[in-house]
Amino acid sequence: MLIDRSYRKHPMGRAAMRLVQSVFELIQLFPDSEKSGMASMLKRTAASIPPKIANTFMQDEPADAAKALESVIVSLRELAGYLDVAQQLRMTNRRHFRRPRRRANTLYARVREVLDAIEAFEAQSPQPQFHLAA
Repeated sequence: MLIDRSYRKHPMGRAAMRLVQSVFELIQLFPDSEKSGMASMLKRTAASIPPKIANTFMQDEPADAAKALESVIVSLRELAGYLDVAQQLRMTNRRHFRRPRRRANTLYARVREVLDAIEAFEAQSPQPQFHLAA
């Protein structure tokens, strides 16, 4: 099976990669004592988002694509929670959290746009062939 990499060209895929990059940059600012604790949870959660988006592009049915995108939203909420905890524990200056939060919000907005488009598509009848465009 060929892996469809077109998600990387989609604004949602690009936003996901920028988010991962900003989270990894943030982690570099954490104290050495936290490089394995909170940092690993942030890394794991952020790094799980692009593959979930890629999975969305592999779906043939709109409902399956929507389900895959819902899992992205769950991961974004989880990431937001970890960012809140890290900020509350003062892992680094709070201004360093702005970029990852802004990028997470941007990605969330893009995911919502696609989910709304899928819902609109599903409301149509009869149902033509479904494909996410890059």
